[in-house]
Amino acid sequence: MTIIHIAPEGDDLGRQKRSLLDWLRRQPGVREHAEISLRAAGPAEPGTMGVPGDVIRLVVDYGFQLGNLGVAVAAWRAACAPRARVTIEREGLTVTVSTADPATARALVRALGDERDRNAGRGDAA
Repeated sequence: MTIIHIAPEGDDLGRQKRSLLDWLRRQPGVREHAEISLRAAGPAEPGTMGVPGDVIRLVVDYGFQLGNLGVAVAAWRAACAPRARVTIEREGLTVTVSTADPATARALVRALGDERDRNAGRGDAA
């Protein structure tokens, strides 16, 4: 199991977090392989995203595809919050999605897994 934290940025964060949380729960490519919840961010730990307030937390299984998360976030931005940036953190790696283009968002979010996989092959993963 892997944990992914997601935090939208911008105006009216409470509404945006609830909106994105509901959106992700309705996306088959996300909900079928993830437990999705809203959790208190708590104090930042070394190597983690220090986002104040609550974060959306995904506990994902091995069938989860990071690209599907990128497409879902891009679609949410296009439909609900075009100016909101969304920060996604996985195992100490962070990306910020600031596009509504699904292909670009998919590539950004997939980099969370790709970078970790590349580093694991060289022996210098965190």
